[in-house]
Amino acid sequence: MAYILRGEKIGMALGKEMEEISGAKVIINGKDQLPSDDLCIRWGVTTSIPGNPKVINKIKAMEVTTDKRTFRDTCAKAGLSPKTWLSFEEYLLDKPQGLTERVLIRPEYHQKSQDMILCTTLYELYKGIQKFGKYYISEFIDKKREFRVFVAQNRVVWAIEKFPKDPTEMSWGCITTGEFEYIGWSEWPVEAVKVSLEAMKLSGLDFGAVDVIMDAEGKAYVMEINTAPYLTPYYMRCIAKVFKYMIEVGRDHLPDVDYSVSAKDYWKYVIHPAIADF
Repeated sequence: MAYILRGEKIGMALGKEMEEISGAKVIINGKDQLPSDDLCIRWGVTTSIPGNPKVINKIKAMEVTTDKRTFRDTCAKAGLSPKTWLSFEEYLLDKPQGLTERVLIRPEYHQKSQDMILCTTLYELYKGIQKFGKYYISEFIDKKREFRVFVAQNRVVWAIEKFPKDPTEMSWGCITTGEFEYIGWSEWPVEAVKVSLEAMKLSGLDFGAVDVIMDAEGKAYVMEINTAPYLTPYYMRCIAKVFKYMIEVGRDHLPDVDYSVSAKDYWKYVIHPAIADF
C-alpha cells in the first residue's frame, strides 16, 4: 500500500479525489497512525516514519530546500539564481566599492514574502543584517514575469504564471491578491523550465514546485522550491496522476532532456508521461 503523508494544516486539498486517482491513502501527520512498511509520499512533512518504507521526497532532500540560505547560494553558484552573498564581509570582499546596486536581505528560513528587506545604501544593508541571525544577501532582479513550475522525476507536470494586483511589489504571492493563470503545454516558458529542472536536480527532490522570476531580457532565475504548494483542483488531479505513475511504474527520475530540440516542440520532451495524452 502507498500513502501520502501531509501535515494537519497543509495539503488540505489532498482528499478523496487524490486517493481515488493516485491509489494512495492520504494520512495526516500527528493525527493518523503511520504504516511502517509501505511506500510513503511526503507532502511537505519531514517527520520520522517507523519501519523502513520506500520514500518519495526524502527528508535529506527536503532539508536541502528548507534551508533557503544555503540552497539559494548553491543555485546561484550554478548560475540558476541571482548572485548571492552569505555575509556582509563576503559582500564587501566582492564589492569593495560598496553598495552600487539594490540588494535584498532574507533570513535563513522564511515563508512567502515575510522578512524581506530591500537595501539601496551600504548603511541600509549593514542595519538590515542586524535583524537576523543567519541571512543571505541577494542581487535584486527587476522581474517582469513570475512562474511556478511543478516538476516530478525530472519532468514538468504543470506551470502557472503569476499576475499580481500591484506589479511594483517585490513579492507576487497571488493567492490572496492578484491572479495566477495556467500555462498551456506548448506555451511553457523554455528558460523557466530549464532552470527549474536544473534546480530540482541540485535539490535531490523527487517532486516540487519551483518559483522562477524572469527579467526584461528573458533571463530566468530560481527563487525557491516548495514541497507542499498551494493547489487548485486541476493541479491536484495532475499531481495525483503523477503519484499513480510513481507507484505503478517507478520512482526513478527520467533521463535528462535534450535542450537542442526546437522551442516549438520543447514541451513534448519535458512533459511528465503521466499527464501527456499524445
